Amino acid sequence: MNLAEQIYQAVKPLSMVKAQEVLDFALFLQQRKEWQNLMLAQTKSLNDWDNDEDEAWSKMSMTQAMRGMENEPALYESLTDDEQNTQQLLEMIKNIKPVTCEYSSEQIVRSLRDGTPLA
Repeated sequence: MNLAEQIYQAVKPLSMVKAQEVLDFALFLQQRKEWQNLMLAQTKSLNDWDNDEDEAWSKMSMTQAMRGMENEPALYESLTDDEQNTQQLLEMIKNIKPVTCEYSSEQIVRSLRDGTPLA
């Protein structure tokens, strides 16, 4: 009897729940091996990229990309616009009138809970 048959014979008398556990474990072992292979391949590929020549190219690329940006205008020309917007927003908040209601919070909750109109 080969290994596959031995596994089948061992699992055959188990309940469906236990057989599912055996299958889940087998799939886990398979997935773990694939994950380990993937991690190993990733480690090997990272080793290929970790060298002085690539570091020099990266620095040169960044230098080229940033060249001339020191003369670029600032993202915000001044804070005055932001300060004015903040002042306008504060004035709007100050002018908000409180809302008054003739019903108490208990009456509102009761009406919502019971599905009855406020009276």
